[in-house]
Amino acid sequence: MTMNVILIAPDTESLPEGAKAAGLEYAVRRASDRAFLSDPDLDGTDSAWEDDAMNGTWVSSVDEAWDLADRFDLTDPDEEQDLLDGYQVVSRPWFYEDDLIDSTEPVALDKLDFSKLGITLDDFEK
Repeated sequence: MTMNVILIAPDTESLPEGAKAAGLEYAVRRASDRAFLSDPDLDGTDSAWEDDAMNGTWVSSVDEAWDLADRFDLTDPDEEQDLLDGYQVVSRPWFYEDDLIDSTEPVALDKLDFSKLGITLDDFEK
C-alpha cells in the first residue's frame, strides 16, 4: 500500500546526543487540531482523540495504521488508498528503550542519528 505519510519529529526528551533511530512507527492524526487517534486495545471500544502524541495509538506499519483508520470509518470509500479529508497517517522515528536516559531536556534533532532510516532533517514536517 502506498499512501502519503507525514514524517513528524519524535519526542526527544530522554534521548542522549547521538542516539540512533531504530525504526518508524505510525499513527492516525486529525489535521484540524493535530490530535492523535487513541484506541489502546485496537478494538474500537475505548477510543479518543489525544492532543499529545504519546497518548495516541502507534503501530508498526502503514498497513496497520490504515486498518486503524478503517476501523473508525476514516478511509475514503472512493479512493483505495486515501483517508477522508482532514485525516492523515503520520510516522515518527522510535528508539530502543536501552538508549533512553533520565533527562527532561530535549535534544536537538540534528544531534540524533537517523541514517539507518535513510531520512534527513529536511524530511520532517515543518
